[in-house]
Amino acid sequence: MTDKYYAICFDIDDCLAKFVPSSDAIFTQHKKQHSHRLPQAYTQHILLNMRKQFFGVDTDSPISHTHIQLRLFTNRKDQRTDNSVSKREHTASAKSILQEMAVIMQSWLDSSTSSLELDDRLHHEQVFSDNVKCYDQCLQEISAENDAHSPYKLYASSCQSNHTIRHRSLAGKDKFDLLMSVLWSLPRKQPWTVIIVDDRLAKIHPDNLDKLTQCLKQNPQCIPCHITLACYQLDPYTDEQRMQRFADTHYNKAKFTEKHPDKSPKDEDFISALNLFREAETNHYSWRFDDSFMAQYLAKRYPHHTDDLTATLARFQRAFRQVECIKGHSTASIDFNKAQCWQNCLLPLGKLYHEFCSSKTPEAIYDRNPLACVSNSHCKRKFSVFNDSDWPSNKRSQAVNNKEQANLSVAIMTENTQAMTTK
Repeated sequence: MTDKYYAICFDIDDCLAKFVPSSDAIFTQHKKQHSHRLPQAYTQHILLNMRKQFFGVDTDSPISHTHIQLRLFTNRKDQRTDNSVSKREHTASAKSILQEMAVIMQSWLDSSTSSLELDDRLHHEQVFSDNVKCYDQCLQEISAENDAHSPYKLYASSCQSNHTIRHRSLAGKDKFDLLMSVLWSLPRKQPWTVIIVDDRLAKIHPDNLDKLTQCLKQNPQCIPCHITLACYQLDPYTDEQRMQRFADTHYNKAKFTEKHPDKSPKDEDFISALNLFREAETNHYSWRFDDSFMAQYLAKRYPHHTDDLTATLARFQRAFRQVECIKGHSTASIDFNKAQCWQNCLLPLGKLYHEFCSSKTPEAIYDRNPLACVSNSHCKRKFSVFNDSDWPSNKRSQAVNNKEQANLSVAIMTENTQAMTTK
């Protein structure tokens, strides 16, 4: 049997953080600030659904001949931001949450033929050697002044006093740097399936990643040819809203039953619900969606499916599903390391994404090989390349004076020439 290789990358906030064991403990500790937790039956079903959709298995038997690299896909890009957002959201650190998921996924595998590698590095640790300074500071140090397409202008974000991340550009906000780092750092010896899981992949999300998926669909040569990119939304808020509406209806009916016992028949469910609501109000936190509530909800919504909870949950949930699958086209070989990843990959492709998002007709701009566009734009500026030992430099690197110099590999240039000749 042929071995399969997966890189599975999870967003944290409003996504994976709600499905790991620590979420329940943190809810209990901070219940006055938190609204509610998800029912255990619901979270377990979502995790089992992940197992089925990621690996195409319908049975509970261990998954064989499968090798997983588990990674982060979060805008908590450095330690300072991770600490700040963890405090605001009352969650564990990004690394701790990913480690919890690693334990869950390890239990799915046949240890004799399958393996799981945990890569819990924050993005800052993947592209910079200096882990003392924050991500934005390191970006400033490798950026030329007054350059509209410098790494800082393309990717910088800042964490405000209220622990909110404010992004200066779409490339940074939409995690384009995170995704390119994953795609171009994987070994080319075998085909990979890269899976990204994010609540913002839901189209109804007010801050969705539609631009990111549209850009990659129109420019598949931003993705190496040995990689298939699968995008999954995991947005529990879509189901939480539906549960909340049901809870509100329950609450209103329970209050009416209490005030007008002669006008409403006695309903044990409503009385029970009212008692739970009173407990919540006394302790200053909202309705808790426990398993008993979930059972009541599903029994009333799907009365003919109550005997099969798994089937009922599958029919109910809308939070988790695949939204895109994109096969990479690029045959280019980019040396992705801390010293060269910016000039070889993140800078030129980031400029491409910036122009895609800024254009009113992006499809007209990228009707040719996108790497040709990358090459032509990238060679107008050059950033100093340092060894890993001294990267980033303490001095800001300077752009050369309008001198074109090819920085991408010979493979990219060859690919571009062939593509343009074909055109």
